[in-house]
Amino acid sequence: MAGEKTIVIACDSRYSSIDTGSFKIGNLPRSIFRVGSRSIVGCFGLDADSNYLMNWFGSLLPELYTNKMCAYGVAQSLSDKLYSSRLICSPIVVGLSEDDEPYICTMDGLGAKSESKDFAVLGTSSPGLFAICESLYVPGSHPVELVKIAEKCLKRALERDVVSGGDVKIFTITPLGIYSKSFSTNDT
Repeated sequence: MAGEKTIVIACDSRYSSIDTGSFKIGNLPRSIFRVGSRSIVGCFGLDADSNYLMNWFGSLLPELYTNKMCAYGVAQSLSDKLYSSRLICSPIVVGLSEDDEPYICTMDGLGAKSESKDFAVLGTSSPGLFAICESLYVPGSHPVELVKIAEKCLKRALERDVVSGGDVKIFTITPLGIYSKSFSTNDT
């Protein structure tokens, strides 16, 4: 979600599959990668492919992890790599531009980008989460308000999706830095 000079990304930790019904595969941290001081990449799909994609990105341009690289550049590089490979992952890139404007970009497994000015969703709870975000999102929210909105949206969506849940992490990117918050959905 994008706010006033702020961007928030949230993810759950429950590993399940729509193919396995409500069978829980595991409860592990998701693939969330910090790129520099102004961008975060989250990947939905196979963890091995997500790790490969981000390791490729880091080895190709190692200075990006310490320098200020715009989120648009990160998204374009990942999109190009996904198009030329057969990786099973769908990244979401969020960050702030040099002008502190929020940037959100989701991609499918082929690298096709979809940019948004307000919010984007990815994963098994996407249909419910999209509807909830659409009703609760307030454009131009301040960082604290935006985190509360994102938390509320994710909690409501996870209540409606049996294959999502577990521990949740919320990352907030502001011009001052990247902050994280965790909470549990109390499902086992």
